[in-house]
Amino acid sequence: MHGNRRHIPEVAKQQWVTMSTRGMTSKAIAQVTGSSLRTVNRVLRLSRLTGSVVLQRPVESGRRSGASYDDEHDLHSTTLQYLA
Repeated sequence: MHGNRRHIPEVAKQQWVTMSTRGMTSKAIAQVTGSSLRTVNRVLRLSRLTGSVVLQRPVESGRRSGASYDDEHDLHSTTLQYLA
């Protein structure tokens, strides 16, 4: 991890959303929880935009590519033919 980053559990982030909906300001939430105002605001914004307090990661692992499987297969076949 970089700098002073620390993992904030999803349950804690959900609590921030609850605190916000009950009228607490972002500044007050940050002070009470000991988190930065920027972090609280980012979580609350993500919750408003997506309905979730955590960023959804793609299911697939590895590098994303614009090429389809067929394109990659064709490229591999062409490479093998060239090397033969």
